Amino acid sequence: MPHPTATTDPPPPAQSSNLARIGIVALIIGGALFWWLIGKAIPGSPLQGLAALVAVAIGMLPPVSASLRRWGNRVKEPTPHRAIWVALIISILSALLLYFAARLQQRDFNLILHDEYSYRLQTVMLSTGRLWLPAHLLPDFFDAFQLIIRPVYASAYFPGTALLAAPLDLMGLPYWMMPLAISGLTVGLLYLNLTLLIDGVVGALAAVMLMSTNLFRMLSIMLLSQTPTLALCLTATAAAMLWRRSNRSVWLVLSGIAIGWAGITRPVDACCFLPPLAFLIFAPTAPLPRARRAVLAILGVLPFIIFQLIFNLGVTGSLLKTPYALYAHADNPGLTLGFPGFDPTKRPASDLPQKQIIYETVVAPLVENHRLDRVVPIWINQRLPQLFGFATPHPLLLWFIPAGVFFSLRARHWVLVAPLPFFIAAYVLYPFYLPHYALVMCASLIAIILAAWRALSLGSGAMKSSSPAVALGIIALCVTSWPGIDFSVSDQMMDAPLLRDVDAQLDGLPDDRALVFFRFSPDRDMNVEPVYNFQSASPDDARVIRAHDRGAQNIQLIDYYRNRHPDRAVYLYDESTGRLSPVPR
Repeated sequence: MPHPTATTDPPPPAQSSNLARIGIVALIIGGALFWWLIGKAIPGSPLQGLAALVAVAIGMLPPVSASLRRWGNRVKEPTPHRAIWVALIISILSALLLYFAARLQQRDFNLILHDEYSYRLQTVMLSTGRLWLPAHLLPDFFDAFQLIIRPVYASAYFPGTALLAAPLDLMGLPYWMMPLAISGLTVGLLYLNLTLLIDGVVGALAAVMLMSTNLFRMLSIMLLSQTPTLALCLTATAAAMLWRRSNRSVWLVLSGIAIGWAGITRPVDACCFLPPLAFLIFAPTAPLPRARRAVLAILGVLPFIIFQLIFNLGVTGSLLKTPYALYAHADNPGLTLGFPGFDPTKRPASDLPQKQIIYETVVAPLVENHRLDRVVPIWINQRLPQLFGFATPHPLLLWFIPAGVFFSLRARHWVLVAPLPFFIAAYVLYPFYLPHYALVMCASLIAIILAAWRALSLGSGAMKSSSPAVALGIIALCVTSWPGIDFSVSDQMMDAPLLRDVDAQLDGLPDDRALVFFRFSPDRDMNVEPVYNFQSASPDDARVIRAHDRGAQNIQLIDYYRNRHPDRAVYLYDESTGRLSPVPR
């Protein structure tokens, strides 16, 4: 079936053979250098390498190779309708597999990171029909990371992730079901995208590779924004391709909805997918007049723009100033796009000691090092290794990157590969970068790797005949990277004994209502924070209210609740000892 996606057609056979030879040279020489410089020459476990070699050897056997080719021919060219159904089945199976993998590893299904608590609170607010609440009369007791306590009480984050989670919250389902369902959907969407772009074999390999990426599995039960952003961007791309095939306007509107939703989830990451998406929609060969295309796409995007503008105005008082910008300006000065320079006189407005410590030890050094003359060494030594290392299923697959880039520029893969340079360019301008940000680029890197693999079939003789065996080797590398097969692999990002101890002790309180002050310990892990009232939209509505210990000022909060809830017991939790003690009336 033809692929009317305004992309480069395969070159003629003679040229293809020459290109394949060039790609093989790039694979051997460029791949080795890339693996050494960016991949830090990490080989993976001996078991994984041995499994890949055995798989390649088995795949080279004529009966096995012939069987693999026959299977490939059966799944290579599904109709769009069948590809959608296969993607749905893959999504369901992937979600189930991710769930059982997490359970078998005894992973922590509770909230851990600051970001998760902020998204959870925003979800609870949205479930009650609110994006923000009036500021508490005593807001400093409830200050926390990624929360705004003045001039209103709200999450600092963009609302797209919470908007996905709110329906499940209204149904009373556990919060982790949203990221789990979205993760399964992402696997199916990656299959669908590459099947529509290339063929079903590439799509199936991509699904296996994504499921085998440790970072993807890690975030599959975490309430973070990276997986939803990737799923939404893949939805937008697949819908645009289905629209070009069918000329049905509903697909174009869906593409606009998906990219608009991604824009209020992680706007910078979503913008990285906009150039190839815009090309798919506005290329001269696309159906419908351009004005009508623009109207249909805007119909999908517009509700989310309005939603974000309302959020901006309600929290910051300005249509164009986002809550995240307000929070960063107050508590993370210097954390902005560009190179404004480091001002050592600026400090977080919050007097919360944990915020001051995080700024001094993490944020300030990053802002200080964020200079034009340090961009290249920082990216070569830190960010590129993190990006390519965390977003690919196995370090040995980095050998395919140089050849994959070469062939991506001449094939349909570019639609998924194009966001990668925009992602790198965007984060070059930003001082802050965490390893799990790389998840949004998993699809791009997998597409690059598979572009190199697929180029083998463009050659002749041994190169062409080896492509099924290499595919089997890639699968072996991926499968043996799973926890339970490789016992050195864990999908748990971090442990949080303080948070679990707090949860257990507060759940066991005999009182109907309680107020718990948390006495800060500078010796505990700054990556965890127990003072989040995430079980209700307002702290006042929580059964057990969590508040910071502010010494003599505590009497103000005690009096505040004594007038409202006379039966509310008061406790003190000491973070240094883990002891929960009642405060005498």
